[in-house]
Amino acid sequence: MENALSILLGRVPGPINRSSLWEQHPINYIQTGIPAQLLANRPDVQEAEENFRYYFEFTNVARTYFYPSLTITASKGWSASSLSSVFNPSAILGNIAGGLAQPIFNNGINKTRLKVARGQQQEAFYNFQKSLLMAGQEVSNSLSGYQTAVEKTSARDSQIVNLQKAVNYTQQLVRGIVPLTIQKY
Repeated sequence: MENALSILLGRVPGPINRSSLWEQHPINYIQTGIPAQLLANRPDVQEAEENFRYYFEFTNVARTYFYPSLTITASKGWSASSLSSVFNPSAILGNIAGGLAQPIFNNGINKTRLKVARGQQQEAFYNFQKSLLMAGQEVSNSLSGYQTAVEKTSARDSQIVNLQKAVNYTQQLVRGIVPLTIQKY
């Protein structure tokens, strides 16, 4: 186990120096509640947030297909057989008319594209929301487990004190020295 922990820590495998359990002191005070900003540092929450951003922008891209587009390229000049066809008004007008009319002819495809993009965005939002809730639940469970461990530690400490007193009283009884009063705990 020490070798596996050493590898995880990026060290050469070997023994790990540690103190005894009695020398360790737990944190006595943890502020309850956790800011939402700290949940944003978790990798699962960051992944869900980036996924939501991606699909949000994907929806914006789907909206752009409804707008006419004008494409300016230099390909006509290179592929033209004569200089007169480069500045041909009918070729330029055909390109402009095609760019302006394309959203009208592709209206059904554009609506479907937008509907799918909105659905994916909604799904990504729900996944982001679920990721935040799961992160909050895990933090809450960890804080509850810590509080339970602190309560168990104080109960075990008083149990050890009482057991040590019982051992002392038993030893005194065996030696014949009876304590004057035995307190009930």
